[in-house]
Amino acid sequence: MAGDDKTEKATPKRREEARKEGNVLRSMEINSAFAMLAAFGILSVWGPGIWSRLQEDMVTRLRSLGTVGTSDFTINDTMTMFADVMRLMAFVTAPIMVGMLVVGVLASVLQVKPKITPSVIKPRFSKLNPISGAKQRFGPAAYFELAKSLLKMMAVGIPASMIVWQRRNELLSLGDAEPIAAGLVTVDIIMSIGFRVAGIYVTIAIIDYLYQRHRYEKNLRMTKHEVKQEYKQQELAPEMKAAQRRRQRDMARRRMLADVPLADVVITNPTHYSVALKYDSETGAPKVVAKGVDLLAMRIREIADEAGVMRVENRALARELYASVEVGHLIPAELYAAVAEVLAFVYRAEERKRAAGEHVRPSIAA
Repeated sequence: MAGDDKTEKATPKRREEARKEGNVLRSMEINSAFAMLAAFGILSVWGPGIWSRLQEDMVTRLRSLGTVGTSDFTINDTMTMFADVMRLMAFVTAPIMVGMLVVGVLASVLQVKPKITPSVIKPRFSKLNPISGAKQRFGPAAYFELAKSLLKMMAVGIPASMIVWQRRNELLSLGDAEPIAAGLVTVDIIMSIGFRVAGIYVTIAIIDYLYQRHRYEKNLRMTKHEVKQEYKQQELAPEMKAAQRRRQRDMARRRMLADVPLADVVITNPTHYSVALKYDSETGAPKVVAKGVDLLAMRIREIADEAGVMRVENRALARELYASVEVGHLIPAELYAAVAEVLAFVYRAEERKRAAGEHVRPSIAA
């Protein structure tokens, strides 16, 4: 049907529901692109200091090795040198790693506002459906991901090849250059490749974000009927909502009162509370079929008297049942003994009256 086509934009309520389910607009390429830019940006600023620090450390270690004889160099000296190198590497790489982490988190926060969504971690067996899995593997989204992967490969390969070709003479002459000069040339080439690749990644990230937004909006579209139904629910007047709740309460109360004649006993307090109990043979425990206070309690007693259901006065038990057990629920284990005593009393009274040929069960106070 034409009316079932999803042609309408998602409403704010629909978007909020999608967010609660973890369905949000996000492009992971944005995180990758800006993390890469941050890494090379920090390296361009922090790099000279790193290079100087490494150069000084290398010179110091070579000199120390020259003054120490081979026989005097123990395993402890080796472990100390290794630990020093590890500390130095941590020192020079920490700013880059922290910068990438901060930029990655900021990129995620800018795309999606932080919010805890417990429903996301729940297992979804629909993901194991082979048919839906095949659609994901061979649908338009899969083809777009394939094209994006090929584009990223080209983003790395083409700029690297061009720069290496342009500076081939410098690379060929590195064998005759001083180690420090060769290192500077190598770092310069790597930085040139890195910034060009990062720039292309930013372009890919923008394209991916636009595609993900299009796909996200398309998946959230609603039919005209869904929009009308949601509008009716939101625009329902408070008076109508209150009336609807009253009707629901009245229907629930009528259903509850209809179950009173099926009860085994009504426990009272004696005028304020009434709780009707029925033994559930399937579960082996009594359950509350009706309960009420004041006027509703009086009505439960009236229906019980009309149906011949015995009433037992037990103030403490009536209060406890009314406060702790909802209609339709089984009584808690801690009340089994007290309720069992009441039911045993009722069953004995019923047997006596049956033996005497009486059919009407009067009110009895326990």
